Amino acid sequence: MVKIIVGGCCQGKLEYALKQENAGKDQVFDGAKDEISRIGDYRILNHVHLLIRRLLLEQKDAGKFLSKYVETHPDAMLICDEVGSGIVPLEQEERFWREQVGRIMCMLVKNAGEVERICCGIPQRIK
Repeated sequence: MVKIIVGGCCQGKLEYALKQENAGKDQVFDGAKDEISRIGDYRILNHVHLLIRRLLLEQKDAGKFLSKYVETHPDAMLICDEVGSGIVPLEQEERFWREQVGRIMCMLVKNAGEVERICCGIPQRIK
């Protein structure tokens, strides 16, 4: 069952996930910098919002990419920053990226078994 963890930047999402899974950082795919072709080797994905940005920059369908990933990794854990709050960016690309993160996460949450929001290291179960 896919588990999704969301929350603001630097709120303790990764630390919480690692504790829940009894895992080390070496078992986590970093969407900000790891080679995208190696994603299948991992079941914990951190910085999903930045992975989506990278996929969009490569003109790939990020929604289909992540849907396929969770189909092949039904026990995956996805960790994503909330990026839709606050000031609306002036740059069209930034607005598009935020919208895509929101839409893709909504799609993924529909089929997730668990969803938790982390604030100041404290989990709040949403689903």
